[in-house]
Amino acid sequence: MKLGIAVVYLVSERDEGLLRLHFDQIEKYTQVPYTLYGAANRLLPQFRLLLEANPRVRICDGPTVDARGSEEHSFYLERLIKTAVDEGCTHIATFHVDSFPIRAGWAEELAGLLSDGCPLAAAMIDERFDRKPNTACIFLRSDFYERYRPKLLLSEEERSTDAYTKYRRAYPHIPDSGVGLGFKLHTEGLTWHPLVRSNRATKQSAFGGVFGELIFHLGGAAWFDLHYSTPVTHWGLGGIGSAFVKAYYRFVQGAAGLIPSQLRPLFRPVKRMERAIRRRTANQIRREIYERERKRLLDDPEAYLRDLQDQ
Repeated sequence: MKLGIAVVYLVSERDEGLLRLHFDQIEKYTQVPYTLYGAANRLLPQFRLLLEANPRVRICDGPTVDARGSEEHSFYLERLIKTAVDEGCTHIATFHVDSFPIRAGWAEELAGLLSDGCPLAAAMIDERFDRKPNTACIFLRSDFYERYRPKLLLSEEERSTDAYTKYRRAYPHIPDSGVGLGFKLHTEGLTWHPLVRSNRATKQSAFGGVFGELIFHLGGAAWFDLHYSTPVTHWGLGGIGSAFVKAYYRFVQGAAGLIPSQLRPLFRPVKRMERAIRRRTANQIRREIYERERKRLLDDPEAYLRDLQDQ
């Protein structure tokens, strides 16, 4: 086996420890010849130096896109996968900066799950609501990629087809990076091996998951540190103010039958305000959980990962 590991490197200033842990875990548990193919288009200069100092890393420079989020990540990751295949890698793995193997022989074990009819294994974040290959860990055979050249994302035109509608009904999912692989496998009559959560703790937390007893994914590193900041309170609303708006909106809902139809549009801004407050509250709760799991991981990686696997 000649393994190519594709990773889009994009981390915040505070995540040097997470980046070093990612490298250490891959080196510690990967026992087959491998090269890390990295995109570093928007990586901070001090972290690019870390990549350049790692003999396992091949930085693949190329055009920088204006897109952000899943579109940006998919653009770079597809280029990395193609480069690895073109350079003769027999198998390709993808990771995020906050995902990595946690057991020796992981690559051999995943390769053993694959066949002509099942050319791909991947983390599946949620069995009920997101049943698609997740790029936090994808492991595929290069001959599958060379034959089908699947995309990670689907275009709006592809998502408007009857075939995709049927696929989404059969396999509910979030249509972000990885959906193109799942859809291609489905349309070609192929299957994939899902790596499901294997630690009970993740049933209570969206962060800090072990998949297939082989792969760890913290989740949220790029999102929280690069795309999301702690929500601020608009209109001076917070605490008592938020509670008042919610209570007032519930009153309005209850009294809706008494309000003349021509006056009801006046209450729509209150409804929008209540929804915005609810979203900000949910984001703040997720942020707090993420920070807790991140701290536990970086304070003592061995103890944290051992604890997850013992659950």
